[in-house]
Amino acid sequence: MRIRLSAFFIISAVLCVIAAAGQARLETETGDKDSQQLDFEAPKFQFKSLDEMNIIIYSGDSANPVKAWQLDVELQANTATYNTKTTEARFHGNAVFKDSLRQLNADTLIYYNDTRNAVAVGNVVVTEKGRMFRAGKVKYHKDERLIEAMDYVYVHDDSVRSTITGASAVFNDSTRYGLVNGSPVMVREDEIGSIIMISCDDTLEIDKVNKTVRLWENVVITKDSLTVKSVRALYDDSSEVISLSGNPVAEMITINSPDNAESPLQMFSTVTGDSMRVFLSERKVTGVDVIGGAHSTTVSTDSTGSLFDRSIMDSSAMRLAMQDNLVSVVTAEGRASSYYHRAKIDNQEGMFINEAEGDTIYFFFDEGVISQMRISGFGGTGARGKYYRYKPAPEDSLKTKETETVRSETLN
Repeated sequence: MRIRLSAFFIISAVLCVIAAAGQARLETETGDKDSQQLDFEAPKFQFKSLDEMNIIIYSGDSANPVKAWQLDVELQANTATYNTKTTEARFHGNAVFKDSLRQLNADTLIYYNDTRNAVAVGNVVVTEKGRMFRAGKVKYHKDERLIEAMDYVYVHDDSVRSTITGASAVFNDSTRYGLVNGSPVMVREDEIGSIIMISCDDTLEIDKVNKTVRLWENVVITKDSLTVKSVRALYDDSSEVISLSGNPVAEMITINSPDNAESPLQMFSTVTGDSMRVFLSERKVTGVDVIGGAHSTTVSTDSTGSLFDRSIMDSSAMRLAMQDNLVSVVTAEGRASSYYHRAKIDNQEGMFINEAEGDTIYFFFDEGVISQMRISGFGGTGARGKYYRYKPAPEDSLKTKETETVRSETLN
């Protein structure tokens, strides 16, 4: 049966005649798919008048669903109702909405004939070119090309190669702009799998034109053993750079077995500053830049929890170059100072301490353990360093201390 609702009074009369004759289908064709009215086709229907509203009930099943269309919109479900006063159509059971841009599947779907807006409720799945998302409820403003999703949202977006979750979301196709609210989480991925995870407490903003993602409030970025926290963050997918501001903190925990250690070492590093940038390339973190008030602390402990070494560095700016998930070089520039303490010397009893100041200080690492330090005094401030070596105290005597002051660009 196919009905054009604009001819309601004529249809009502026909319905009465059919009901009297005991017929189950209406074979009258009234309209076409180019009409701006909503047309229906269904195996069965019935007419009801309730509270000054005229309702048409359409019945079908999964094998023979109720179908409807308006211009480029196609709808279907197991059953449907249409309110001629409000021009509201409700589709129940395996409901489907389809237009030239996307398809909505849901338990229930409400379509408004006058505005051409749709509301999908219950197990909603939206598929379109380059994007798929699921939600408990979705409002689709068709002519504005705007989608509102709520009740937990899951989005897989090929344009930013990411999977995003959150409490609610808004996507605007016209501006290629989106917002995800309510503790959103973005997992950046490629054909191999997950690359990086970014989360926040407030809002995640997607700008498809510029291929960027912004986040606000308690931002947490996790990549392998690296965790970065800040108030705000900007992820640029084109350059694979994450810019952080608002008390950024970078933390890294690694475990390795350098030759000069008796057991595997666990290293915990913390870097803070006014602002920070994290660089990614080929699925790895290649570097971290800290600008303004840079401070770095690294502590290494052995399998017993005993201290192996400690490094503290302060400067105006700092650069951490990384290789194979380990820090390879740390460069501190601008009124740089450092403190380095190792508990043992070549696996022998005793310890040593390095203190250094200069315009620029370099720390070089071997398998994650500091192997060399260089100081440069460009700018007229000079390079200064002190080396303290402590040996075990002889029996029945006071501990001796050897102290050496070095004015050189290299301290080993």
